[in-house]
Amino acid sequence: MSGQLNDIPGTENTLSNKVTRVTTTYSVLTTDNKVFCNTDSAGFTATLPTGTQDLTFRITNSGSSGNTLTIAVQTGEDIYGTTNGTHLLYDGESADLTYDTTDGWY
Repeated sequence: MSGQLNDIPGTENTLSNKVTRVTTTYSVLTTDNKVFCNTDSAGFTATLPTGTQDLTFRITNSGSSGNTLTIAVQTGEDIYGTTNGTHLLYDGESADLTYDTTDGWY
C-alpha cells in the first residue's frame, strides 16, 4: 500500500491532492490541498478561505531563510481557539488544519 488517500477503499475523491506553490501573500482556495509557501524572499501571509465543515489543508513554510509564514483566518473565525487569530510557521514547519463549525480551524 502506497499510503495515498485514494488507495484506501471508500476514500476515493474525498480529498484533493492539489499542490500549490506560492512566494507571496496568498488567499488559499477551497480547491487547494497542500500549499507550499516559500518565504525565502520575505515573510508573508496565507489566508484561509471561509471554513466549511471538514475542509482540510496542509500549509507548509518551505523557506529556509528565517522568514515567517503567517496563517490568517476570515473575520470572525477561530484558529486554535483564538477568534480572528493567526498562526506562525517557521522554516520547514507545517500545519494540518481542518475546520469544524463549532470549534473553527484546528
